Amino acid sequence: MDVLKDAMDDAAAECSLAVPSLFATNTQTSYVQLKRYMYSTARELLSRIDWASCTLDETLTGDGTNVIALPSDFGRVVRRDEEDGAAVWSDGMRRAFKPFNSNGEWTVVRSMGPTPSYGYRIVGSNIEFTQDIALGDTITLSYVSKDWISHASARAAEWTDDADLSYLPIRLIELGSVWRWRRKRGLEFSSYQGEFEIELTRASNDDRSIRKIRFGQSPNNTGGSPYRNLPVPTLGPDPNI
Repeated sequence: MDVLKDAMDDAAAECSLAVPSLFATNTQTSYVQLKRYMYSTARELLSRIDWASCTLDETLTGDGTNVIALPSDFGRVVRRDEEDGAAVWSDGMRRAFKPFNSNGEWTVVRSMGPTPSYGYRIVGSNIEFTQDIALGDTITLSYVSKDWISHASARAAEWTDDADLSYLPIRLIELGSVWRWRRKRGLEFSSYQGEFEIELTRASNDDRSIRKIRFGQSPNNTGGSPYRNLPVPTLGPDPNI
């Protein structure tokens, strides 16, 4: 992690602003605006990439209903390949839950009572499941945290001290802030935006992926027919007859 002020000092200089002695708590209009573009850049980065440093696993505990509160720093569920590593996994049921994107489909499935459809949806500050989660059963949720700043060794979403560190690539914070600043003022910004995109591609490719190793039943094995893994005989005439 790098000091966030270093990136913002460079961004200020690139925007022809004097580098301030204090930045995080600076209330001058120009620096307040530049910090706003910094936050816009951070939101974009968190939305587009499952950064390893911002991807967390949380254990949620069931209470007998199908609704569980999300972590306070929840940003979004990771977009990893669900076939390779489920983002929402029931330890007790040994099953992966899949996202529901249609409210109509959700209503139909829930009205059917207990069904073989294991799914979830995010509603406000809660995660809802198609199945009730038994009291004490645990769900592992992989999510992207919205707390992208390290303040006094604790995660935070707000920049409050010039000594704070960034979990996100510091060069991207700088470039994203600069091109937004220049666009707002009617200045040439496409070259800065282009450099931002190039650096984003490089950084995301270098960023390590997170995979969990599960012992026992695979998340893809949803407990279907007991004959699902039996070999399928070759159809057609027997060449030995």
